[in-house]
Amino acid sequence: MERRRLLAYVLVAVMIATAFAAAPAAVRAAPSAPQAPHPGATVFVSPELAPGCSSFEVGLGCGHVYFLAYDPSDNLASVTVRDQNYTRDGIPATAQTWNVSFTASAYNNSLDWGASYFLPLSLADGGAWNLSIHGTYGGWYNTSFTVSTYTASLETSQGAYLAQHSGTGLYYVDKTVNGAAMTGLTSVVLTAVYYTNSGTWNALPGSPMNLGNASWGNFSFVVPTDASTYGWIDLTLWANLSAGAYPNSEVGYLSVPLGTVSDPSVTLETCLTSGCVGSTFTAGTPVYVVTQTWIVSPGPDVPAPGLTATFEFDAGVTPASPPGGWPASVTTNATGGAAILFIASATTFPPGQTDSVTVTVTDPLNSAQTYGPSVTDFTVVTQAAGTASLQLRLDSAQYYGGDTAKASWALGAFNSSLTQGWTIDAWWAYEVDSSTLVSHGLIGSTSLTGSFSVAVPTGYSGELQVSIQAHNATGPLFASAYAAVTAPAILLNPSEASYLPGDTVTVSVTTVGQVFSNASLYASVVDSNGNVYLNGAVTGGQITIALPAVDTPSSVSIDVAAQDSRLGIVGSASITLDEVSGLAVVAGISTPSNYADGSYQPGQTIQIHYSFQAYGNAALAKSYEISVYPYSSFYTAAGAKVVQTTGTSGDISYTLPTGVPAGAQLFEVYVTGTACLSACYGVSLFSVSVQPNPSPLQYDLGAGSGLTVGWLVLFLIIVIVTIALVLMIRRRDRPKMMKPISPATSGGSTGGSGSGSEAGAAPASAWKEESGGTANPPLPNPPK
Repeated sequence: MERRRLLAYVLVAVMIATAFAAAPAAVRAAPSAPQAPHPGATVFVSPELAPGCSSFEVGLGCGHVYFLAYDPSDNLASVTVRDQNYTRDGIPATAQTWNVSFTASAYNNSLDWGASYFLPLSLADGGAWNLSIHGTYGGWYNTSFTVSTYTASLETSQGAYLAQHSGTGLYYVDKTVNGAAMTGLTSVVLTAVYYTNSGTWNALPGSPMNLGNASWGNFSFVVPTDASTYGWIDLTLWANLSAGAYPNSEVGYLSVPLGTVSDPSVTLETCLTSGCVGSTFTAGTPVYVVTQTWIVSPGPDVPAPGLTATFEFDAGVTPASPPGGWPASVTTNATGGAAILFIASATTFPPGQTDSVTVTVTDPLNSAQTYGPSVTDFTVVTQAAGTASLQLRLDSAQYYGGDTAKASWALGAFNSSLTQGWTIDAWWAYEVDSSTLVSHGLIGSTSLTGSFSVAVPTGYSGELQVSIQAHNATGPLFASAYAAVTAPAILLNPSEASYLPGDTVTVSVTTVGQVFSNASLYASVVDSNGNVYLNGAVTGGQITIALPAVDTPSSVSIDVAAQDSRLGIVGSASITLDEVSGLAVVAGISTPSNYADGSYQPGQTIQIHYSFQAYGNAALAKSYEISVYPYSSFYTAAGAKVVQTTGTSGDISYTLPTGVPAGAQLFEVYVTGTACLSACYGVSLFSVSVQPNPSPLQYDLGAGSGLTVGWLVLFLIIVIVTIALVLMIRRRDRPKMMKPISPATSGGSTGGSGSGSEAGAAPASAWKEESGGTANPPLPNPPK
């Protein structure tokens, strides 16, 4: 008995010790340092990020925890990932374990075989996690890593700033799982330092800034006077979750460059679009002065807005003020640009001298800073600089080898006096692709217009350049024109693309290209059975082929060549005609539409009637497979139906797919033999008018009857209106009744009294007719 009791005590002690050994570490929110490896351990493991990620974050992108393991002592070792706050997060004490093989190498990267632990998308709080490895001989190693559930980020409204200028920053605190605004923040704090001209880091005025607890927001800052002209402002955003039992925080960083302004660039233009920059301007021309300024920083160079650009003009070396109503200074816009215009006046800027415009940029917030001056020269002329213009045109954009091209020239100018004294000297033609001179000729004409002919080279395909030269007493003029050169062609056009046994096929033969003008055509027509239909000259521009009805060849080859008596063969062409094969399929809808517009509805079952037969003398197979499907999909896609049949005609019950859009939709019927050597397949298309939401008034009372609900409603309305009109007419024609007028009473006398009436009798006016009545008077009262 005592032994049993002692054994029980020992077992209880062992169980308690085991429980303490297995108990997890205290729950922590902040990351912990890696624990020391087991003494004598040779193993190692490190957490690895998913490709393209910079941290472990809950979400589809960076929520995978991979690992790199090292164990030179074991064939197998266990790698385990744990959440240090698993009780808080509702995660098992051991999140996941892998038995990792080291038989091939002492290193094992789980990314190579796709093994990772995916952080639960429902994980609400970040914190420290552990990754450990344990090998029988290699020992044990443990390290930790941090998991985030939200991020803090910053950006500013400009890419760089100047000293004494203000800026606006924006901050975002987002959930990593979906990018939504983080909720439950207790405080958002911004700290900032800037680099000074003396080479030190100082706190930015206003730092730290308490930005409240909103997830998204903005803040303002001012760059101090002593900020470096080639330095940085470093911003740090602290997004805190300090309430509750598990405080947490995330930090976002942003470095904002500080810089100085470059000297302004200045261009003179005749328009504000590209291609208008110049330095010589005709008197009276509006000229745009366009300047651009940039902030030069250790980061990107960005436009410098809000600066003052000042403009000054000099006529030669004398200050000038040209017309145009231009402002003396302009503030640079958001793109760092500013522009004015002036009139290139010959009075202000006498022709024949060099004039200039000077642009200086100053900073209104820092008057000590001046950038520039930038000087740009220009010249004003009284007449547009220019000369005559020589133009050359070809009569076609394309030629065939051996053609004759016609080139025409024209000499002109804005001022007709500029066309005097010119001589058109010569022309030449080049093969552009090979830089070969193919022909040339002298002209020697003083006419303003004229033409010449160019022989297009044979055997060349590419671009042809034709150029012309003219001169006057002071210089030459040149002009060029271009055209494509292609090989001359023989066109063969058969009357049938494929033929049936016994058919007569005609092939028309035509030529394109002047090189064929003196050529004769020869043809060879041979079928696949070796029969020769023609060997010799082609007459009448047509070849006739009478195909036999028995032992019909499977194909016929036609070869045509053109030969010139001087040049030899100048062109050839070939074509092959095939016997018709396959199935002729006809298909269409046999189900009448339920609506007057002939439409059908998605999900409606319709009957499709089909029939097919073999072309030519081909024999049919014993059985066929028929597929019906939307034309936009392959026959195995959604909406397809496949049936097996032995008949060459019949009906298929087909349900229109529910996703078919409204409008005329094409469907395809594809017939293929289950086993055959010829006439194995055929295709037919038919159209279905689809209307997912047809008008109820268009519904046919009996499919195809033509009697719709709309017609029925209209008919009922006509009947109701007709009945109402008849009743109204009858009411107007009804006789009007006389009604008695109550006799006058007096003083209780039984005899009564009345003028011109006997006692007791009704007065003569006792009855009167209703207005408009024509009825007879009523009958007298019956005797009492």
